[in-house]
Amino acid sequence: MTHLHSFSLTTRHGLHVGKKLTILCLAGWLVGCESIPKSLESVDQKTVSTVAGATLGCAGGVLMAQIVGGDRLTACVVGAAAGGLLGFERARRQELEDAAASRQEIIATIAPIAKTKGVMVGEVKTQDVSMKTDDGKDTKKVKAFESLTVELPTATKNRPEHAAAVEKLRKLAEKMADERGSADIILAVRPEEAKARKLSLTPDVITTAKGKQITFIRQIDSCVPKGVERVTVQAGPVPSENKAG
Repeated sequence: MTHLHSFSLTTRHGLHVGKKLTILCLAGWLVGCESIPKSLESVDQKTVSTVAGATLGCAGGVLMAQIVGGDRLTACVVGAAAGGLLGFERARRQELEDAAASRQEIIATIAPIAKTKGVMVGEVKTQDVSMKTDDGKDTKKVKAFESLTVELPTATKNRPEHAAAVEKLRKLAEKMADERGSADIILAVRPEEAKARKLSLTPDVITTAKGKQITFIRQIDSCVPKGVERVTVQAGPVPSENKAG
C-alpha cells in the first residue's frame, strides 16, 4: 500500500512517494505525471461521534426515566434519537473546525509569499443542512462544510510555501472524504495557461485508506486571474443519516 503521508517534494513539477513513484502533481499542477497512489492514510474519528451520540442518548433517556419515572424502553428510544441528532450535528461542527484550522495553517504557511500578486485564501464556505431525529419528530438546520478555495500565483510554484499550501489542502480533502464518503480537489486555470501546460481534463481518482474517494478535477475558467491557479477542496454530500427530506 502506498501511503501519502510519506510525501516528499523531489522535482519542480511533482510530488513523489515511496520508491520515487510520480503521482498527481499537486505541487506543480502540471500534466505528465505517470500515476497516482492507490490509497491515502489517515486517522479520522468524527464519524464515531454519531454512533456515540446515539449510545449516550439512550443512556441519558434511561437515566431520565429513573429520575422522573417512566418506561425505560421508550426513554431509551427517545434518548437515542436525541443523541443521534447531537452526534450528527457534532460531526458537522467538527468538519467546520477542521476547515477553519486548515485555512489558518495555509495563511501561516504562505506568509513569506503573501504579498505576491495573486495570493488569496478564501473564507470557509458552508451549506445549510436540515437534520431530523431518528424518530422523525424534530428537524433543525445546521451549518456544514461546503468548500475552501485558495488562489496561488504560478510564479511561486517552485517555492516550498506553495507546495506546502497545496499539501494542506490535500489533507483537508482527505479528512472530508473520510467523513463524507467523497471529496473533490478542483484545479482551475485560465485557457491560455491550460494550453501552455497541455492540461488534461481527465479526472484522476484515488481512494483513502478507509476506501473513500478523492477526485482530482482540472477545469478551464476564464474568470481565474492571470498568472494564478485556483485550488478548491469541495466535500462530498452530507451523509444521509438524520437528513430531513
